[in-house]
Amino acid sequence: MSFYIKKAVLIPVLCFGLAFPRSLYAQETTPENPPTATTQSALQLEVPEFSYSILNRGQRLTASRDTYLMTPESFARITTEFQFMQRRYELYLTERLELAALDNRLRTDLLTNQNQFLETELGRTNRLLVELQEKRQDDLTPLWVAVSFVAGCALTVGLVYALKPGMEQ
Repeated sequence: MSFYIKKAVLIPVLCFGLAFPRSLYAQETTPENPPTATTQSALQLEVPEFSYSILNRGQRLTASRDTYLMTPESFARITTEFQFMQRRYELYLTERLELAALDNRLRTDLLTNQNQFLETELGRTNRLLVELQEKRQDDLTPLWVAVSFVAGCALTVGLVYALKPGMEQ
C-alpha cells in the first residue's frame, strides 16, 4: 500500500519536473540583463555576505533570523579559511582548464597534421595514377602482341604452304 502512495506522488512530481525543467527558466546574460552572482564564472567563488553586530557585555540581541555567536577570532578564522579554499579551488580549476585546453589543442593539431598528411598522400597517389594512365596510353604492348600473333599465324600458314609441295613427293 505504501509503495502505491509513493508511486502516486512520485510520478506527478517527475512529470512536472520533466515538463518544466529549471533550464527553461534560466536567464541569458545580455548587456540589458547583466550577470548576477549565480551566473558569474565558475572560478569566482564568492564569500557569502555576513551580517554581524558586536555585542558588548551586558547587551541583549533581538534576532530576526538564526544567529550564531562567535568570537572575532573564530569569525576571522572562518573568513580566512574560506578565502584560502576559494583561492585553492580557483587555482585547481584554472589548472584543469589549462590542461583541458592544452589537451584539446594537442588533439586538434594531431588531427590537422593527420589530415594534411592524408591529403598529401591522396594528391601523390592521384598524380601517380595519372602518370600510369599516360604511360599506358603511350604503351604499345597490346599492339605488339596482336601484330606478333598475326605474324606468327601468317608465318605458320606460309610454312605449311611452303613445305606442302615437298611432302607430296
